[in-house]
Amino acid sequence: MKKSAILFFLIFYFACTPNLNIKPDSAYIVPAEVNYRKYFKSNYKSLDTLEGVWIEYVVGTLYDNGKVIERKEIAKRARWIVIKEGSYYKILNEYGEQNKYEASFEKNNVKNSYIFNCLFIKTKDRVEVEAKLINSKTIEMAYNAPKGIFEESYREFMLTDLLNGEQKKLELFWQFSWIKIFPLNETKD
Repeated sequence: MKKSAILFFLIFYFACTPNLNIKPDSAYIVPAEVNYRKYFKSNYKSLDTLEGVWIEYVVGTLYDNGKVIERKEIAKRARWIVIKEGSYYKILNEYGEQNKYEASFEKNNVKNSYIFNCLFIKTKDRVEVEAKLINSKTIEMAYNAPKGIFEESYREFMLTDLLNGEQKKLELFWQFSWIKIFPLNETKD
């Protein structure tokens, strides 16, 4: 009886314990993005260049009174879905949501130039900056982290909390490159 109980416990334990060595499938695409990809594929000929799925790459530079104290590159930081809505291009996360921000691109008067407009819902910070379409597959823009999101950005960047009063001298400058991954039109540039 004792052996059966131990055997039952071991089978139960190993069957119910999660395998901690499971690696996420890098090819997995969330359902919302799959649906937007279907839309982009079926409307391919009428899409604007900005419409599609983009991957964000970031270089962050932390300054203390104008002196660089840390520089970090973050590859594949986020996935974005850009879809035209009237005269704007709405920016959604890979889940098709704008739950932490409301962001869009708007055409600028200069060719291949757009205004990136983002309201961070939690902090009420707003970023409005020029974004340049370098070619049909690359968008570039840069800005200083607004005060309200500086602390969160600092924690992500330095992997430690910001000390009281430390923000007065610090500035975090983000340089963004978005690379289009879907749909790709090899002849547009």
